[in-house]
Amino acid sequence: MLPSVLPCVLFSTATESGVLVKKPFKDWKDGVRKLNAHFRGVQSDNTKGGTGFTLHAVCIERMCNFQKVMDKTAKSLQSHYMDVTRQHVERNRCVLKSVFETIMLCGKQGLALRGHRETEEVKDRNRGNFYELLKFRISAGDNTLKFHFDTARKNATYTSKTIQNEGIDIVASVILERIVNEVQRFYSVSADEVQDIANKEQLAVCIRFVDNECEVREKFIGFVDITGDTSGAHISEAILQTVSKAGLCLHSLRGQCCDGAGNMAGRIQGAGPRIERMYPKALSFWCASHQLNLVIVSAAKLPPVRNMMQTVDTVVRFFRYSSKREHCLSTVLQSDSDCSDIEQRRKMKLQQMCRTRWVERHAAFDVFLELYQFIVKALENIAGDGGYNASSAAEASTLLSAITQFEFIITLVITREVMSYLKPLTVQLQV
Repeated sequence: MLPSVLPCVLFSTATESGVLVKKPFKDWKDGVRKLNAHFRGVQSDNTKGGTGFTLHAVCIERMCNFQKVMDKTAKSLQSHYMDVTRQHVERNRCVLKSVFETIMLCGKQGLALRGHRETEEVKDRNRGNFYELLKFRISAGDNTLKFHFDTARKNATYTSKTIQNEGIDIVASVILERIVNEVQRFYSVSADEVQDIANKEQLAVCIRFVDNECEVREKFIGFVDITGDTSGAHISEAILQTVSKAGLCLHSLRGQCCDGAGNMAGRIQGAGPRIERMYPKALSFWCASHQLNLVIVSAAKLPPVRNMMQTVDTVVRFFRYSSKREHCLSTVLQSDSDCSDIEQRRKMKLQQMCRTRWVERHAAFDVFLELYQFIVKALENIAGDGGYNASSAAEASTLLSAITQFEFIITLVITREVMSYLKPLTVQLQV
């Protein structure tokens, strides 16, 4: 009798326990019938029969399962739970991998992640590069990602703008960590200000170092918003905080490079001298390429050079801002027998002059001189052809007169020749 009661004693719960389990059996007058009802489920006229048999059978099953688990012939409930949890974790990791690969692809290709409409109500519309690339992954056979989107709750899809921003920050931190690990010991810093499209003043910070293979490397490490304060004190503090936050030792800083603005290179209040006073080995240098650019700007103030550059810029805008006039120039180029050359075809379009880096204007002068005879012929056609309006014809006539003057031609040739020497020089100054 006792071995048969053992499963109920060991494997019944507190609410299921009763007579023969937690309470002593005292009703021996009706004992045979009640014991049969518990152990065998036998019915009689005076009892429903089998009232305890179901519980007894459940407890025996529990005992058998326990024995199988102990003998390692079956998995326990905890093992099943761990397996399910492990599968869930692996699936979530696969989903996050797809999400992060999409974020990195957008970053690598310079694509904006979000679009104008990202809500579920506009499924048929373009929801931005991030969402559309995820849909492309699903259509290409990413079944794990498809299962996730079909079964996940709306607040757990890992595609919200918050998750996108966090993903970008995580990728940026990993890239920055790899850059810092490449720095052997010493490094230098270069910083410059620039206004972004939102009209905010951004400070770009880069580091320059020698890697394991003795190659000089230059890496961008971050932007700092300095819109509210562009003083030398604030800029120097922003540079030091950015470098320190990246994980670089400030005592290993051996050089600084900046432009010649007062807040950057000023002897007293400039950011460079301020950092040099705190870290004497971090010598401050005025960018040699920037100095060369300023020299060219000063030389370009000569009236002949200034007028020539203005005329070239006007001619370029005259053709580029009108498809009809640009087509006229292309027609003149294609009608020439020498235009079949591949190199000539590559230079068929005029180039606008760079507004900030004057050395880069060499390419614009090069193309202008290569196409000079075709530009003259195109202006003659526009000025004498009745198919253009009066303002275009008058402007073409004025530009034709300007670019055929001896002073313009000789100034253009000399300036282009001087620029041909300055271009490789400024490239070497940046190595």
